[in-house]
Amino acid sequence: MNNEYRPKKQLYKRPMPTWLENLVSLDYLPITELLKESVYYPACCFDNNPIYAYSGFSHSFVYVDPNISKEPKDQLLRGYRLKLSREVEKNELCFKPFRQILPTSIDGDLEKLVNNSKVPEWNGNNGEPFALWQIYENDERFNWGDPQRISVLRITGEGIATYQALYFSNQVKPLLFFNLCCTCCTWSIFEKRNGFFNRVVLANPAGYPDYLAGGRDSNGRSIWNGYERRIESRAFYPMWLANDLPLGNHYLHKPGNPRTRW
Repeated sequence: MNNEYRPKKQLYKRPMPTWLENLVSLDYLPITELLKESVYYPACCFDNNPIYAYSGFSHSFVYVDPNISKEPKDQLLRGYRLKLSREVEKNELCFKPFRQILPTSIDGDLEKLVNNSKVPEWNGNNGEPFALWQIYENDERFNWGDPQRISVLRITGEGIATYQALYFSNQVKPLLFFNLCCTCCTWSIFEKRNGFFNRVVLANPAGYPDYLAGGRDSNGRSIWNGYERRIESRAFYPMWLANDLPLGNHYLHKPGNPRTRW
């Protein structure tokens, strides 16, 4: 899936955040600022298409998967060149206390769920968790309307636990949650309505993401509670607006009659 598709820009662009625009080194990780307005993609594997689709709409991407790799060839982004990169320690990512939410018996066999969430030794960095923080800059040889600079935080780990450690601990929420599905190396099936991950995201004291994008059920509806209004974005991924937000300038999705103000 890596670098297969390069979609046209469909969403409105946001200004580059100051912390990213003024960044000259990676000595200090501004984790709170990085997580604000971010796109969170668990079970991402090597799928860079959401970066291509949402760069400019967001400038910060958080990729989490047991298969995250340190190999430079697995970190290439078409249209971008890697400007800065370094490994990140756990205490830089989540150093504030938070109340972790754990699966219950309604989510299935707890012993099996715990075993499922363990990162296999053959995955990622031989089963050893790690994180990479990388800054990419637009390659001027290509002109796809991309922002000049984006941040990508890559973490080897289980998507639900990592979500809590990042966003609960730092008391922020992502701009967009990208959810296709996953049934391997995790506490829960990601796409299950009112499943464990759905409940965790809605329980974040800082709020839940403004947008949900990615998968949909067999009837074309949102796969999660909290996102009942599909909006027109003309993006190749369906998108829903959080229930707690006003519709604003968005158009509700009407199949066969695409419109957008973006």
